[in-house]
Amino acid sequence: MEKNQAKRINNNKNTMKVSINWLKEFVDIKQKPEELASLLSLHTLEVEGVEKIGDDFVLDIDVTPNRGDCLSHIGIAREVAVLTNLLLRNGSKLQAPNNKQISNTKLQKNKKILNIKITDNRLCPRYTALVINNIKITKSPALLQKRLMACGIRPINNIVDMTNYVMLETGQPLHAFDLDKIKSHKILVRPAKAGESVTTLDSKKHKLKAGDLVIADGAGRLIDLAGIMGGKLSEVDNSTKSIILQAATFDAMQISRTSRRLDQHTKAAKIYEYGNDINISKHALARCLEILKKTCPGYSVIQKNDIYSAPEKPLIITMQLEKIHSLIGLKISIKKIKQILKSLGFSVSCDTQKIKVQVPSWRHDIKIPEDIIEEIARIYGYENIPAKIPASTLIPPKHDEQKNYTDKIKQNLVNANFLEVYNYSFNGEKQLKNLGINTENHIELENPISQDAKYMRKSLLPNILKNIHANLKHNKEFKLFEIGKIYKSVKCKTKSEKQQFKTKNYLIKEDIMLTG
Repeated sequence: MEKNQAKRINNNKNTMKVSINWLKEFVDIKQKPEELASLLSLHTLEVEGVEKIGDDFVLDIDVTPNRGDCLSHIGIAREVAVLTNLLLRNGSKLQAPNNKQISNTKLQKNKKILNIKITDNRLCPRYTALVINNIKITKSPALLQKRLMACGIRPINNIVDMTNYVMLETGQPLHAFDLDKIKSHKILVRPAKAGESVTTLDSKKHKLKAGDLVIADGAGRLIDLAGIMGGKLSEVDNSTKSIILQAATFDAMQISRTSRRLDQHTKAAKIYEYGNDINISKHALARCLEILKKTCPGYSVIQKNDIYSAPEKPLIITMQLEKIHSLIGLKISIKKIKQILKSLGFSVSCDTQKIKVQVPSWRHDIKIPEDIIEEIARIYGYENIPAKIPASTLIPPKHDEQKNYTDKIKQNLVNANFLEVYNYSFNGEKQLKNLGINTENHIELENPISQDAKYMRKSLLPNILKNIHANLKHNKEFKLFEIGKIYKSVKCKTKSEKQQFKTKNYLIKEDIMLTG
């Protein structure tokens, strides 16, 4: 997968190109493209544009980082189905991927020929792979090529195209290695060592830092920049006879850090960064086998691997129905709430008081009751919630004698043709030295923004002299004043002083300086 992504989606945009003809495989869309774009923008994600490509229309959808599930056609199909009150075609298969096809796949040989090891399950919580023989490299079917091109990907061959197609459909990044190029038929998923380098499929050599996630073979060679781009050493080409088809889940933060530092912004990296569905790997591989039947009917699966040491437990959120009505500001029927959540893939049970919701594995953004309530509100439609002016009590502020006194002084000075100046509360060491001022009792900053702002000002004089010097270039006569805080390094002796100045060792007071 990562090879052609590097060449064709190597940018930092967060948009997902979605083919409407492709969506129609999952949901019976009746709306015009512009109407569908408006509906999605209002309830889900902003559609930045609609483009006609041949007999198809492509939506350019701006996917926010919290909605990684929408970086796929199935993810967008779920949203379209619930917004148009339609059922997904093969709905149960899409909502909760059926993994039986992979589990029931018969192996042509029982001999284990590939050894896979993961050194840190936190960096790679799941690694699913198939070893497939009798591969023949050829062109992909015309429809598959057409859809890839509509989504901005140039077709390469049936194997690479298959991985890209299934990634765009399911949201599971995939990659195919040439088995015969893997030394000792061993795969080791591990953090890189400082100073190691890998040459990726775009022929770029990357120097790695300790912690970058890589895949090495039995000879220790780096054959993959995990989750970002495949390695040149294991590339599928016209001589490939056997492949390792990989569907893995990698750590989002690590992939994001490496991708940004190396400036390798592939589609796979974006999906991992936003969060892929850890439970869809087998479904994605099963989908690959369906396509492989058409492009390479003589293939045979000779090994299956699924390393998943700590399966994720589904998140269950319980809340009072009254809380939903209170936050939305509208009483929505239990029937409607259940309909909305179930159509989004949530499992729901409730009584007259409470509702219990099981969050699907692809919704990483749902963590707390308020997230569930937001889902209900956005699908119900914010435009359908009546606007009400919130009731509140306005408490007038306390009378501030000092502020009023300061304001009167300022107004009187302005009436006397003085100009008010505002300066930063800092002085530089050189500035104070030129004025013959000792810095000993000044409060020194630990992390000054510059040497000209090293000390808190003890007097308004240094900066107002600086104002005079700057203005003398343009005017011979002028009057300036400043009212502001000064800071003195004086220990507060009593508790009342500490409370008054709200500081442990320093005295803060307001001062005034006039010139004229």
